Amino acid sequence: MSDDDDIDFTSANQSSRNLASLFHGSEPAVASPTVAYVPPKQPKKDSPPKIMTATAVQAFSLGADQKWTPRGKMGVAILSTDNTMFQLILYLTKTQHITSARINTSSVFTCQANNYLAFQDDGGINWSVMFDTKQTLAEFILQIVVAKAYLLGFKFDHIIQDIREGEGSILADHDSAEIAVNQYKLLENGTVASADSGEIKPLRLKIGKQQNGKAFDDALRGMKKSGQRITMIGKILYNIEIIRVKREKDARSSSITMPSEEQPTVERKHTITEENETNDDKNKMLQRINRMGGVSMLPNSNQTSAFTNPHQHQLPTLGDDDSINNEFIQNAVSSRSIPTATIPPPVQFVPPMYQHQHHHQHQQTASHPLIQQPVLYPVQQPLHDYNSRPAPPTDTFYQQQQHAQPQPQQYPNDTRQLFNRLAEKIDLLNEKFDTKNSTIYPNMETNILLANIQRIVKENDTMKKDSFDRSAKVEELNLKISELLDRNQKLIEQTHQTAEQRNVVVNNVSEQTAQKILDLEKQKVELTNNLSISTSKIADLQLQINKYTQDTNESQSRLITLMHQCDQYKDELQKSEHQRLEIQMKFDSMQEQLKTEKSIKKQLQTNLNTLEEELAETKVTCASFER
Repeated sequence: MSDDDDIDFTSANQSSRNLASLFHGSEPAVASPTVAYVPPKQPKKDSPPKIMTATAVQAFSLGADQKWTPRGKMGVAILSTDNTMFQLILYLTKTQHITSARINTSSVFTCQANNYLAFQDDGGINWSVMFDTKQTLAEFILQIVVAKAYLLGFKFDHIIQDIREGEGSILADHDSAEIAVNQYKLLENGTVASADSGEIKPLRLKIGKQQNGKAFDDALRGMKKSGQRITMIGKILYNIEIIRVKREKDARSSSITMPSEEQPTVERKHTITEENETNDDKNKMLQRINRMGGVSMLPNSNQTSAFTNPHQHQLPTLGDDDSINNEFIQNAVSSRSIPTATIPPPVQFVPPMYQHQHHHQHQQTASHPLIQQPVLYPVQQPLHDYNSRPAPPTDTFYQQQQHAQPQPQQYPNDTRQLFNRLAEKIDLLNEKFDTKNSTIYPNMETNILLANIQRIVKENDTMKKDSFDRSAKVEELNLKISELLDRNQKLIEQTHQTAEQRNVVVNNVSEQTAQKILDLEKQKVELTNNLSISTSKIADLQLQINKYTQDTNESQSRLITLMHQCDQYKDELQKSEHQRLEIQMKFDSMQEQLKTEKSIKKQLQTNLNTLEEELAETKVTCASFER
C-alpha cells in the first residue's frame, strides 16, 4: 500500500477556513439569511376530546355466524375534538375502550324498536345498543345530528335522522298532519338547550303550504303516522312526532283518520230538572231523544259529527288553539250521496264515558256500505254524535231541517225499509220513555238515559252486524263449495286423461324395451369378444409395468446415493466457506497490524529525524563549546 492513502486530516478546520477565504477574502464568514438555520417549532399540544354525551346501554355485536352476541352493560359516548372530529365509543372504564366509530357525514345510524340503535364501527363490525328510555335515545340522536352539522360546516338546508319509522303510507304534498314538536337550540359552546316555553301543544299544518318554511316541509315529507325524527334547520333542532294524518285523497271523499291518542275530556253532568223550558215532559223528552240520537241510531261510522260543508277539508293553521277532537272529526260524504242543505254544527262536547263506544261503533260499521248509505239522507233533525252536546231546542232550527228533506222517491228501497224499521224502533223507545218518565224515573239524568239508548242501539247494531256477517259467511261457504265441486270435477277428468295417457306410454315403453333387449344381446356378444382381446392386452401391459417398476426402483436407489453425495459436498463446501471466512478475518487483522506498524514506523522515522537534527545541533553546540 502506498503512503498517499495515509494522509493526515488533522487540519480540517484550517482547510475549511482556507476554503472560505477563497470566496470572502479575509472577512469573517457571514451566513446568508436565506439559508440560515431555523430550529423546528415545537408541536402544539392537542386539546383533550370533549364529551358531548354519555350514557349506559346494553350492547350486542354481530358475529361471523350472523348471530347477535350480548356484550353486557357498558357506556356509550360521543367525543368531540375541537368540533372538527367526532367519535362514538363503547367503553367499560375510562381506560378500557371496547370499540369506536368515527362519525362523518355519511355515517349511518339506524334506530330500531325498543330503543335500539344500530351502527358499524371502524373495524366493520355491526353493533346494536339498547337505551334505557326513549328520551335518552332521542338526546343521543340529537348529539349525532349536531356532530354532522359541524362536519358540514352548517352548509345545509336540513339534516334528518329517523327515530321511529311509523306505520302506513308516507306524507306527501297536500296531506294534513298533526304533529308534536320539541325545539332545541344549539348554543355557542356546542351544547344543546331546550327552546320550548311552557306546555307543548300539538300543531296542525298542511304539507306543501310552507307554513313554517320550505325546509320544515321537506323534513316532514316521507314521515308516517306515529313516526318520529330529529331534524336540524340552521342552528335549531326539532324533535318531530306525527300524532295523526289526514290524506289528501281521503279529504276528497271526506273520510276520517281517527286519532292515535285520545285527548282528555270533561264529563258532562246535566239533569232533566235543569231543563225548565217547557211544561210538557213528554215533548221535552222526545225532543231530547231526537237531538241526541234519534237518527244517529243508524249504524254509520260517519255519525261522529254534525253536517259540515264537504268542500271544507282544509285543517286549521298552526296558530289555531281549538280542541283537537272537534277539529279533526269531519263528516264523510259518499260519492253516491245527494246534496243537502248546509246546517251549522252544534257545540261539540265529548264525555269520556261515551268515547270508547263511539270508536267501537265506528269500527263496527265501517265495513258495511249498505248500512252507511241511509245516513246521508237528512230527516227530522240534524245528525249529531252521541258524544256531542244537543243543540238549542228552537222551533226555527227544527223547521229548517224539515224543509231540507228530499223526497222519499229519491231513495233506494233498502234505505226506505231501514228507515221504516228505525221509525218503529223510535216509536217503541218513545212509549218506553213515556211509561218510565211518568212512573219510575222522574229525575233521571240524561247521561243514564243516553247510555240506555246507546246500549239498545249498540245491541241492535251488533245483531245486524252478526246477521250480515253470518249471511256473508254463508255466501262465502257456498262459493267455496261450488269452487270445490268444480275443482273436483276437473280433477276427475284430469285423472281419466292421465290414466289413458299412461296406458299409451306403457305400451310404447314395452315395445321399446323389447327392441332394446335384442340390441343389448347383440352388444353383449360383441363386448365379450372385446373383453377377451382387452384381457390379453392387459396381461402384456402388466409385464411392461413390472419392467418399468424395476427400472424406477433402480433409478430411485441411484437418486438416493446421489442425494447423499450432494449432502456430503454441501457439508464440505460449508466447511471450506468457514475456513475461507477465518482466513479472511486473519488477513484483515494482519492488514490492520500492517497499517499500525506502518504508522509506528512513520512515528519512529520522525522521531529518528528529530533525534538526528538534535544530534547535529548538539554537535554544533559542542564544536562551538570546544572553540
